[in-house]
Amino acid sequence: MPTIIKSFHDTITFNLKASEFRYETFENRPHLIVPVILLTEGVHNGSNGPFYYPASEIENLATSWNGVPVPIFHPESNGSPCTCNDPRIIERQNVGRMFNIHYENGKLKGEAWIDIEKAELVYKGIINMLKDQKTKLEVSTGLLAEHDMTSGVWNGKEYEGIIRNIRPDHLALLPGSRGACSWEDGCGVRNMDKTIEKYLNNVLGQREAHQKIFQFVDSMDNDMAVHFLEEVFDDYFVYRKETRNQGDGNYFYKVPYTIDENGALNVSEDVSKVKKTVVYEAIANTQNKGEDDMATRKEDKSKEKPTTNECPECKAVIDELIANEGTAWTEEKRDFLEEMDLDTLKLFRPIQKEDPKPVDNEHKDEPKPKLVTTQEYVNNAPPEVREVLNAAMATHKQRKTELVKQITSNTRNKFSKEQLAAKPLEELEMLAELAVDANYEGQGGSSTPTNTEKEEPLDLPELTFKK
Repeated sequence: MPTIIKSFHDTITFNLKASEFRYETFENRPHLIVPVILLTEGVHNGSNGPFYYPASEIENLATSWNGVPVPIFHPESNGSPCTCNDPRIIERQNVGRMFNIHYENGKLKGEAWIDIEKAELVYKGIINMLKDQKTKLEVSTGLLAEHDMTSGVWNGKEYEGIIRNIRPDHLALLPGSRGACSWEDGCGVRNMDKTIEKYLNNVLGQREAHQKIFQFVDSMDNDMAVHFLEEVFDDYFVYRKETRNQGDGNYFYKVPYTIDENGALNVSEDVSKVKKTVVYEAIANTQNKGEDDMATRKEDKSKEKPTTNECPECKAVIDELIANEGTAWTEEKRDFLEEMDLDTLKLFRPIQKEDPKPVDNEHKDEPKPKLVTTQEYVNNAPPEVREVLNAAMATHKQRKTELVKQITSNTRNKFSKEQLAAKPLEELEMLAELAVDANYEGQGGSSTPTNTEKEEPLDLPELTFKK
């Protein structure tokens, strides 16, 4: 009998296929839709070690993945994995939902629907990472399962046990990390930047550093304000403080930090308030010929994201959004909007209602068709139809005359002949039924003689008595 161990949380990592992204509006908010492979049959070295994921177990749970949250990084509570379906975690980490999940050719496929504005607030730059085909952005499934501790080998890969009874919890985006079922295994958003890859061999690694800082900033939330991680650098990070009182504004703070040899995060108390400034400066071409070709090669200008100076239409759309009272955009959000490309900016425009159908002035003065009388209509009908119409009209007129006479003969009638003649035939039929005098003949009980003539008394008979 195999040993069954219940696991609260398993982490298996795959990659997104960003080359096929598209835009959709969901719940009146612009979303980026990215195809993703969540699971594949095989041996995956997840957070609990190498386990075999059978095709039958994956296929059986396909539809239950629909609607699960898509957070940035896996949620944790007191350093341990936890469910994402918690209001505070949804508020501070979740950026979308999974939809259109289906099982196909040994793979569990679906779409990550990412709320563009929320995603940029939670992790700045994540939208560009999702869209950039050069970057391999990995995702990781968070699920509950039972571990059948029966070891074995599948396709030459050893495993410690078999995953059973999977219950989906969430799908985490992992900017700057590498997971168990990686890009090479054929899973997730095909995007990993080289500047990120070099951090993967560090003691802590890019993902662990970011996640520890992310959790530290989250722990600062209270009843007065919420906090968001803005940027992480080699020796300091920047977070944004947003008061729960609307109108109090946002504030940015710079915090030095270090990671020790044991991988622990040490945060300095030397916190300084900073101002966010975006500057675009020209870079002088001082490169030497002997330098690396990848560093000296100029990027194709057509592929670079234009600034608002280079894209007047972008600036016009941003000005329009801020000036429009029907949107929530303010001047304080201009820096955020300037990070978007033109197509994304246009998605934030309020949906316009269709204009009313224009009046056709061209035919406005044309004469209206002349109305004809009933007799004119009958006269213009074909001879065989005219005969039928005349007969029907005569019968109709005769029946109305009879009904009017019947109704007016009733002493309880209050209508004049003119009023009755103007009523439709069906209504006259109903009134005639009501106008019939009650007749109680044949019913039991005493009756009063209706003959009022005086009756003559009968003569008395003559009686003769013989002796």
